[in-house]
Amino acid sequence: MKKIEENKLLISGQISLSNFCVLDVVGDSEKALDFLQGQVTSDLSVLQNNHYQLSAICNQKGQVIADIIVKKVSNEFKIIVDKTLKDIFIQDLEPYAKFFRVSFKETAEVVHGFVGETKSIHPLIDNHGLFISIDIDDKALIDSISHDEWLASNIMVGNYLLTQKESGQFRPSEINYDKKRVSFNKGCFRGQEIIARMKYLGKETPTFHVLFSDKEINFSNLKKIKVLLGLKVNNTYMKACIAKQDIIDELID
Repeated sequence: MKKIEENKLLISGQISLSNFCVLDVVGDSEKALDFLQGQVTSDLSVLQNNHYQLSAICNQKGQVIADIIVKKVSNEFKIIVDKTLKDIFIQDLEPYAKFFRVSFKETAEVVHGFVGETKSIHPLIDNHGLFISIDIDDKALIDSISHDEWLASNIMVGNYLLTQKESGQFRPSEINYDKKRVSFNKGCFRGQEIIARMKYLGKETPTFHVLFSDKEINFSNLKKIKVLLGLKVNNTYMKACIAKQDIIDELID
């Protein structure tokens, strides 16, 4: 087995992400910014107009409740979230939103995903020459990649996509969100103190890893390795997992 960063799997194309929905943040734009900035893990003050930003919300224990993507449009905000996490996201934030007179309204917009080795105008995330971006439109695309290829591409750039059953199960450092979705300079948000303590503790803890192989990947010690997702794409087997670094080092060729 090898680390996934050494292989790009030659994935390139587009997909309509029917599993995502778009929520408009309705209310005064300044109050909406203040409200979101105190809840999401990313720093919205640096988000430029018509750009997208990976983010998430956590509970008081610093566990990720939902992963989201935020788009800024003329000082207004749109939230892109998996449909299975939509109600969790809204119900969790509604008690705080009412103090800012902010609400959420689902739109009919369609989310598109793009993968390739060419840098787009506003890439959402990239790693080792693979670029991933998204866009919002009112029409669906003709898919040229599969949903598994989309998932594999995200895993390859270290962007794990949370499932409904995983809501509230992991802290950002366990699923790479501390590197991709958390700002440690923006100030307070729910769970921030615990998340920051985990980052600066200096103690080795289980973290996010991705492995690939030309054969099926089976782990003999599942007590020390938690498997998040397994895929087979272009004759390559992939596993995203949580484990300590020394355990992973023993597995790599």
